[in-house]
Amino acid sequence: MVYLLEKNEDNHSAEDSPHSTSQSEESSKVDSPLHHQQKVISQTTLILPAKARVIKDRIPSLYDKRSLRLQIGDLLIVNRAESNGQCEGVLIKSNRQGTFPFTYVEFLDDENEQTNQK
Repeated sequence: MVYLLEKNEDNHSAEDSPHSTSQSEESSKVDSPLHHQQKVISQTTLILPAKARVIKDRIPSLYDKRSLRLQIGDLLIVNRAESNGQCEGVLIKSNRQGTFPFTYVEFLDDENEQTNQK
């Protein structure tokens, strides 16, 4: 999965600024590489459905009937991952389907899973 954050160095337009700038200065500011920066947080391709292991316990709100209760070591099949960090999947031990934040799991590849089972 690739997550990109956009960082704007200048969040104010020329009208909002107390100091007026000429149009040529403003256009050179927009063309500069510092105006729009992108920072790559994670650059991993994730093919879904994927297997994942819970790394942090999670007790969801009583009012959220779709959220899964997670315990360290539980295995899940992740079927969908949204750009806001919410995943949808199925707990293998109970066959319960629901949602959870991706920060509570680590995705397993075949090599990682085989070494942990030995």
